[in-house]
Amino acid sequence: MSMLCEHCGFKSSEIKSGGAVSTAGTKLTLLVKQQEDLSRDVIISSTAAVFLPELDLALNEGGLEGMYTTVEGLLLKIHDRLSNNGPFSIGETSIKECLTTNAGESISSCEIGERFADILIRLSKMAEGRILPVTLVISDPLSNSFIGSLQKFPSKQSSQSEKDSSTMCAESLLDPGLRIEAYTRTNEQNELLGLNDICTEDYQTGVKPEESLTSDRAE
Repeated sequence: MSMLCEHCGFKSSEIKSGGAVSTAGTKLTLLVKQQEDLSRDVIISSTAAVFLPELDLALNEGGLEGMYTTVEGLLLKIHDRLSNNGPFSIGETSIKECLTTNAGESISSCEIGERFADILIRLSKMAEGRILPVTLVISDPLSNSFIGSLQKFPSKQSSQSEKDSSTMCAESLLDPGLRIEAYTRTNEQNELLGLNDICTEDYQTGVKPEESLTSDRAE
């Protein structure tokens, strides 16, 4: 879904997922070891959570809108979101206020503001490839997120392996820097996603809801 406001210039290209609900969640763990890893394609859904262990940073599920970008673009997006909407980037709790005035400011709030500013600086350097390696974790309870491979010719390898009737294709496409794990959603996650309220009773009986309601009243 793409939108551009002609009056204020606001632009949005948020991706909305569709289709059936997956039976399990997916956790993607990528080790960014080289500059080339920053160009990997990334699809992140609006239900995904993002973790950066090196920064001890976590964006909970729904913290980012759905988007199609790269690893570099995702890091920059997180930087922009924190710098524009973070509680320590504006107002009296901002790092700028801590450095310019002592009135009404506690030492602890200034320390937190300084640490927040340091996270933004390191996040920017990670996006530029100046701080490596970096661990990127995307956990999506609906399995609608994706991190692309560095393989340049997977279709060509697949066709060749099919001709040779071998399994070399699958082995050659294994990505040592990317780990994909499936997990069972918690009851809390199902509740937040509204899955606990979905009623599938009489789904395949062919009875319309109105007819079922009329039959119950008659009885």
